[in-house]
Amino acid sequence: MVWRQRPGVGKLPRTIVLDYMTQAYDKGRGAEAAQGYFSPKMVDHNPGSTELRDGPPIRHEIRQVIAEGLVVAVYHRVEAARGEPAIDVLDVFKTGAYTGRIAERQRFVQFPPAGEAAKTAHSGDAK
Repeated sequence: MVWRQRPGVGKLPRTIVLDYMTQAYDKGRGAEAAQGYFSPKMVDHNPGSTELRDGPPIRHEIRQVIAEGLVVAVYHRVEAARGEPAIDVLDVFKTGAYTGRIAERQRFVQFPPAGEAAKTAHSGDAK
């Protein structure tokens, strides 16, 4: 049997979470990211999230990251993608003490004001 080290082993909780988000959002490999970074006993309070599926990358802007011990809170704007509207999200992750994996995620969602969501969605069109 070949033992393979998980991608988060030996990393700080903040790095584990941000690496997961890079793979799930920026690279569009959400299912693979969840498999590699989520604990088998992971408690996800929002299991139907769009970024948990593989597909085109999802544009998002991280606005603030707060890490305290094994808990990492990420406040970010997720652009409209894959048939879902733009949302402002506060994801609170708990990581395992020695596993290098995410053990729990709580998600709080707020829809941005209509004008701001439309402005943000079109701001990337000119690029």
